[in-house]
Amino acid sequence: MKRGFGLNPLVAELVSAAQESVVRLRARIADVKYGPIESNEDVIAFRVDGKLYKGVLRGRNACLVLGGSPLADASIALRVLVDGDACPAVDK
Repeated sequence: MKRGFGLNPLVAELVSAAQESVVRLRARIADVKYGPIESNEDVIAFRVDGKLYKGVLRGRNACLVLGGSPLADASIALRVLVDGDACPAVDK
């Protein structure tokens, strides 16, 4: 497969592997929905492999809105998780 942008082949493979990893992780995210606002920040709740997580929409994610599609919502949850703004939550 031809790689663009003149990337070194090793760097291109690392980028490709990271992209594949992100796609696989996003596929494991489900049930993304809003939670209660905490400290004036929007909170989302979602499941990864059935385990409940809670995340805060802050920084680059502060203006994102859920409800576009399940894939878009999972992408938002993934960004929150990767940015370190999500953690396991108590499942009630």
